[in-house]
Amino acid sequence: MKNLKIFETEKVVYEIEYNGKKVVLSPHQLFNQPSFQEAVLSQINELPSTVKSEEWSNKIQEMLDKGERYET
Repeated sequence: MKNLKIFETEKVVYEIEYNGKKVVLSPHQLFNQPSFQEAVLSQINELPSTVKSEEWSNKIQEMLDKGERYET
């Protein structure tokens, strides 16, 4: 999971790269690990492993801090 892009529209949309494939997420899907796993499964037919809640939060915050922002 890398290369977070943040599209700041009326409704924020996130795009990440997961195993070399693009996945588009809502804020809820990015924040909520089970929703993230469901989005990845439905978009690229892969199931991410579950990690500890604190580890998930830290990874998401790190990605948000480094993410590329686009205003559309």
